[in-house]
Amino acid sequence: MPPPPKSPYVTQKDIARLANVSQSAVAAALGRTDKIRVSSETRSRVLQAAAQLNYTPNRFASITRSGRSRQVAIIARGTMLQSVFHRLRHLANFLHEQGFTAVPQELDWTSRTLEQAWDDALASRAEGIILSSSFGVIPASVHRKLLNSPVPTISLCGPSIPGLPLLAPDLRAAFGELTRSLIHSGRRNLVLLKGRYRQKEKPTLISWKRAERTAGFLDAVREFDLEKSCPIVEVEKDINDRDTLEHEIGERGLTQILSENGGRPPEVVVCTNDNFALGVISEATRRGIQIPRDMAVTGCDGEDWTGFGAVPITTIVQPAEALARAASELLCAMLEGKPASVEQTLLPCEIVWRQSCARSAGSAGKRAVRPVRV
Repeated sequence: MPPPPKSPYVTQKDIARLANVSQSAVAAALGRTDKIRVSSETRSRVLQAAAQLNYTPNRFASITRSGRSRQVAIIARGTMLQSVFHRLRHLANFLHEQGFTAVPQELDWTSRTLEQAWDDALASRAEGIILSSSFGVIPASVHRKLLNSPVPTISLCGPSIPGLPLLAPDLRAAFGELTRSLIHSGRRNLVLLKGRYRQKEKPTLISWKRAERTAGFLDAVREFDLEKSCPIVEVEKDINDRDTLEHEIGERGLTQILSENGGRPPEVVVCTNDNFALGVISEATRRGIQIPRDMAVTGCDGEDWTGFGAVPITTIVQPAEALARAASELLCAMLEGKPASVEQTLLPCEIVWRQSCARSAGSAGKRAVRPVRV
């Protein structure tokens, strides 16, 4: 009878044979058990043998043996944005420092994909789950799973879901501070440009938008009784439309603003993200509107590229590293059995003033008041 085919995988038995030690000594030397102590000389021989054989631990065997995967699932949307990417990169690093592996999934925010991602995370024995998206919907079926989650679950810069901890930047306060600064500088005609994101699916239980940015803007203009001269302009886009680029919404937005204002540019266009601001500046340049002399522009999110280009963009920078650290520490505490001390934690943002929006109206030079062709 021919011998069974040799396994292509290196096992601890192979290491024990090469190092001339027992399998229990190999397990102890590789840190798989603390019940047996081995000498430094034995540990060295085992590690050399493991390196010689290119040994890689079998994760599934480790899970079966210890009952722990040391994995954290991150269900995310928007990772193509630098601000989101940096936040998740910091999060992965902080989780790694705590001995966990981050397993991110980037997907469209629909009932089918969310439920599949959730089921996949639990099937892979993830010890914790982090939701990370600033807009979209939570289907009723997924919401029920969240409330009955068998593993610690938190929302990072995502929806405020009753019963789950939320960590997010305090964008309401930041937009309020930005708007007040613009008003204090002498400007009275500000326009907030935002996206109105459609969801093809029927409305579900939990939905959210970037409402905190709008709320901060309105807080400030109401304080100065400027609601009539500081309108809000919305440009519609399907939430999962990957073909229409964000800066195109900014271009369409400025066209709409000029159309509604008789061709006259406002003093400031306050954009709810940096890509909108880029589109506004691009369309303004095409129309001969000079930034910031004729019209100032601000963005939000602190994308790396906003500091470069012909017109560096004033923006609100989110505390990506601080948010990631707080999320990692909170999840690790929950994994240790500690209850979440708060359901919502908001961290302060930073306003970075650049050329697209001179700090005061006068410092940008005399503002043109001529209408431009729409």
